[in-house]
Amino acid sequence: MVSATLLALAGCQDDDGKTGANGAKDGRNPVIAPGKPGERARTLSPEQAARERPDDTPNAADQTYVRGMIEHHRQALTMSALAPDRASAEAVKGLAERIAAAQKPEIGAMERWLARYPAPGGAGATGGTGGMGG
Repeated sequence: MVSATLLALAGCQDDDGKTGANGAKDGRNPVIAPGKPGERARTLSPEQAARERPDDTPNAADQTYVRGMIEHHRQALTMSALAPDRASAEAVKGLAERIAAAQKPEIGAMERWLARYPAPGGAGATGGTGGMGG
């Protein structure tokens, strides 16, 4: 067991005998970038990985989705508000209360997200289901 550990550590040493993190000669951790299906993974430096990182800034589809989800949640609140007067089963009334308790904060979180990432040029800022169907 000890000899296997020593062999593994010896393989991580560079020509000067200095051990780098995960075998990196400069002491920095390499980044493993998985390949596409059928392709091999690549080993990148942290700088290369940062340059190749995809753009994940919110786009128009994200805006449409969040606006649609806000409308969807509002519809759930409207329906759950009917339960106290119209439902006969206590289980349905309890479910409606839980829906309201969950959906209200989620609407707030999504509205804050929209404020943080406004649509470019104010496009589509008025809401609607955005194809979500509700």
